[in-house]
Amino acid sequence: MYGLAFVLLQNFMETKFDNKAWKEILAGVNLPVSRIYFSYDNYSDGDFFRLVDEAAKKLVVSREIFLDEYGYFAGNFVMQNYSKAINSNWKTSELLENFKFYYDRILGARSSDSEPGILLESRKNKEGEIVILYRSPRKLCPLIIGIFKSVAHYYKEEILIAEPQCMLKGAAMCEFVVTILKARL
Repeated sequence: MYGLAFVLLQNFMETKFDNKAWKEILAGVNLPVSRIYFSYDNYSDGDFFRLVDEAAKKLVVSREIFLDEYGYFAGNFVMQNYSKAINSNWKTSELLENFKFYYDRILGARSSDSEPGILLESRKNKEGEIVILYRSPRKLCPLIIGIFKSVAHYYKEEILIAEPQCMLKGAAMCEFVVTILKARL
């Protein structure tokens, strides 16, 4: 898994608590408390999920809720730091419609120990909703939902996310249907 996921996980937990809490999480999964992650390196998927589960336990939430909140945090980081790479005339709809392009470009080829998540498609349907198909052995669908929410927040818009198919419920892939409700004031 791409190192940026680990760096942002640490930042997320230090924002929620402090550096001591992060060290407790590392110790809780038998990793050295002096462990440093670099955003440009690749690390074990297993370590990532052990850290996520330990962090979720500390927050007293399920893995799914944790990943949603972490995805929101990570999405905010990306939007604040990489928004200049996105068309300045876009809003939530256009960015999500082109989500596959950015996903593939930033994350798609960044794994060394297992198949990365595959964003199969992102497009508008005839109703004007954005449909995004995702498949991955990692099953990080809640994280992706959190990212969608952070994109809408960045553009001061409200969205509704339906997930008619979900890998966590036995489907072969996740299907997200995003409806833009309105601009927030």
